[in-house]
Amino acid sequence: MGGFTDGTMLVDLSKVEPDREAFELKLAHELTHMVHGASTGGTDPDGGTVLQRTISEGLASYAAYVYAAGRRTPAQSVGYTDAEWSWALAHERELTTAARPYLGSRERADLNRFASRSDRLVDAGPPAVAYFLGFRIVQAYVAKHGAASWTELLDLPARQVLSGSGYPL
Repeated sequence: MGGFTDGTMLVDLSKVEPDREAFELKLAHELTHMVHGASTGGTDPDGGTVLQRTISEGLASYAAYVYAAGRRTPAQSVGYTDAEWSWALAHERELTTAARPYLGSRERADLNRFASRSDRLVDAGPPAVAYFLGFRIVQAYVAKHGAASWTELLDLPARQVLSGSGYPL
């Protein structure tokens, strides 16, 4: 299951036996992208940047985490193993420092470096760091504004989400 830049979603069930729980969590993730994109798509000055993609992936992963209601860990919600999550937490400052120069980039190679499961921002680190950093931004926002506040992020521009979170990116 995945989304395309034009808002289209695709579910291919022809080659695998559907896993209801996995499907539900992916659906929560992808539908969050669609709602967030429809809400901020044309108005966010950071649209199409690494920062916006990071916020989007983090918000969608967080929505899946909330939907899972204790059935998934934060690591599982961003598609990490426990070891990858632990490494990212232990090296969070290194990841944020490495990420800063790319936040305004709209270059495909930079977007891939942050979101692709085959690319790494830091050689020793996990892939798809946008999911981790974005999730941590949303966690920080929720810690400051309350458990239900993550839904506010659906309508906020990326920089406002980041500044409202207080996350050091």
